[in-house]
Amino acid sequence: MTFQDSLRRLGRLQHPSRHSDNAFDGIGDRPIEAERAYRERIAEMDRNGGSELELLPILHDLAKFYIREGKIKEAESALNRGLASPGGDASVEIWRAAFLQTFGDLQFGHGDYVGAEARYRAAFAIKASLLGEANADTVNTMNGLGVALMEQAKYAEAGDILTKGLAILEKGVDPAASMSFSILVSLGNLASKQGDRREAEAYYRRSLRLAESNPGLDPGDLALLLDNLSALLMEMGRGREAEELLRRSLKIQATKAGDLTSATAKSHLAGLLASEGRLTEAEAIMRDVVALNEMVLGPRHPTLAITLNNLGRIYAREGKDADAEETLHRAISIKEHSLGRNHPSLAANLEALATVYLRQAKYALAEALYIRAVRLVEQSLGDEHPQLAPLLINLAGVYLETDRLNSAEHAYQRALSLSSGPGEELYDTEEDALYGLALLSEKQGRLPRAEGFIAEPWTWPRTTV
Repeated sequence: MTFQDSLRRLGRLQHPSRHSDNAFDGIGDRPIEAERAYRERIAEMDRNGGSELELLPILHDLAKFYIREGKIKEAESALNRGLASPGGDASVEIWRAAFLQTFGDLQFGHGDYVGAEARYRAAFAIKASLLGEANADTVNTMNGLGVALMEQAKYAEAGDILTKGLAILEKGVDPAASMSFSILVSLGNLASKQGDRREAEAYYRRSLRLAESNPGLDPGDLALLLDNLSALLMEMGRGREAEELLRRSLKIQATKAGDLTSATAKSHLAGLLASEGRLTEAEAIMRDVVALNEMVLGPRHPTLAITLNNLGRIYAREGKDADAEETLHRAISIKEHSLGRNHPSLAANLEALATVYLRQAKYALAEALYIRAVRLVEQSLGDEHPQLAPLLINLAGVYLETDRLNSAEHAYQRALSLSSGPGEELYDTEEDALYGLALLSEKQGRLPRAEGFIAEPWTWPRTTV
């Protein structure tokens, strides 16, 4: 989720009373005048001793205005002032929860998932106590909390919270369907992160049906869903379906050049072009995406690390090893700084750099990175997670090149055991593992065994000699 996604979620806050003031009407597109109007009204209330319930809505609107304008320090100042307001009264406490929620969105948008979690938990405690859990605004906070937990790889707790939120909404709490859509997408993202592609697709498809039957939903939200679903289908080897969805997303976002939402779609387009061998075009698009992310999010945001990783992979495929190494090292540094050295998402960055080293025959460097990536996934997702398969295959390749054939055999067989079973699609990792075992068998002089592995993708169950 990008910073723009967090901003979009801010608009869904539901307060006990909607603040409206004619002083601000008609100046939303004139930021200097809007800021002056907000500040003058607050100063007037300070002079005249306005009540907290009159001041808090204006402070909250000012904070959201600053966020939209990218004035983060000013936004934090307004939010902190709102949180410093004396509590006690239930109406004031509800506004306190709104400030906590917005502060959580701000921190999440800038990659501070630990801070966001703390804000969301505090907001949820207030809302659950005063509004009850069966309330759309409370569920909105549950969604934010679940996503913050997900980004920290706290998958079990995230799943519990998001599933509970969806169950509440399915009882008819959210007639506008916007929150149901958001939680379904979050559950799809969670399943995807855990490697359960079929469950992820099911949640995304439910979200898509909901969006298509509710034309009032934000088109930007629909575009992000299409991006996520297209990326998932590409992972599953269903490129044609992915391309159709991606082009639909780009059509929706045709008027949003410069928006981070369009950057997501462009990243996926670059991936499609790269898969077709159109590397020069892919590089140009990805360089633009990196520049946009850095301009909007800053130089240390984890989303920037993702796009840098994608650019580094393209450089590697072009044979630009020096550019690839520099870009991938930077991505790793950003991830370690923002998320910590033990975050499972680092595995993708480590694997990309290790693959560059493997192609350069720098086997010791490649092996160390692959092993670290494997351990990160094992620590966070367990020893039998499918995300381990491609890492194990690459590690086996190092062993194969350095004539450690027993270690290679073990890694290939373990990767094969993590792949799909009867009736499921044959993912690329299975083919790669079988092909690796064929190469290994050939190197051992066991040609019939090698031929058996080459034929293996078309038979089930697997049998090895």
